[in-house]
Amino acid sequence: MCACALLGVALGGECARAWNGLAREDAPLMLLLPPFLLGLMWIWIGRRQPWVWRAGLAMATVAFFAAHTARRLLPPRADVSRLAWKQPNRTEPLRPFASRVVGIIGDYPRQSRWNTRFPLEVERLNGRKASGRMWTSVPFDPRLEVGDRIELRTDVRPLTRPANPGERDSFWSQIGAECWCENGPILETQVLKPGAAFRLERRVQTVRRALLHRYETLFVGDESALAGRPFPRENAALLTAMVWGESGLTEPLPDQTRADFRAAGLSHLLVASGTQVRATEAAFTITRV
Repeated sequence: MCACALLGVALGGECARAWNGLAREDAPLMLLLPPFLLGLMWIWIGRRQPWVWRAGLAMATVAFFAAHTARRLLPPRADVSRLAWKQPNRTEPLRPFASRVVGIIGDYPRQSRWNTRFPLEVERLNGRKASGRMWTSVPFDPRLEVGDRIELRTDVRPLTRPANPGERDSFWSQIGAECWCENGPILETQVLKPGAAFRLERRVQTVRRALLHRYETLFVGDESALAGRPFPRENAALLTAMVWGESGLTEPLPDQTRADFRAAGLSHLLVASGTQVRATEAAFTITRV
């Protein structure tokens, strides 16, 4: 079943690549319906013959995952990615097409040392009404919060895939956030209305930050006396990240610490879990190294 599911995902990716440029509603996804129905029919007809119904189940599984993947990769007809992206003229030099995008931050921003990343629910594009989500990366700005209405002056482009060995692939996480396009270089960022939407999420964020500050204060202790500090500051930040997630720190973890965890295969420890307490010793060992 796992092999059939993986085969279906790969087939769906190839179908989406072949149907590139089509909207989700215009793609011939119904071509994958006959194999799915045929597989179900084989399951019913050969229900007393193990290899027959298993073959039918495999066919239905491949067709289902192929259709689901292709549908997931293709943007809706009214999505901002289809309204904004234009194929550049090959006879002219490539220049960014600056657009004015107005939207609401649709999720808790992910802070790093250099930038702030979040899905933007687009409301207007160059003064016209638009819809859909755009994966946005702006220079580091701690003021941005979920629910803020902001305006960006940037170009809108399709999602990119990594081209260098070892480069992290964020394509699937962006697709999972329902974003089929991303921004280019940011020319201007402006907050139009703080707290324009997602009031509940903003209240949760306020409580979460208060708890986070309490945790960091307890972990670091009083810096005036070494005896009053349970852990060094770096280890305190790491311990907080293991409880609240990497993006939950008031100050992001150093890039070197994240690189060390990725190299050791322990980057999953930085995800909010609360059940990773037994891995604290290994995490501190990596930090000391």
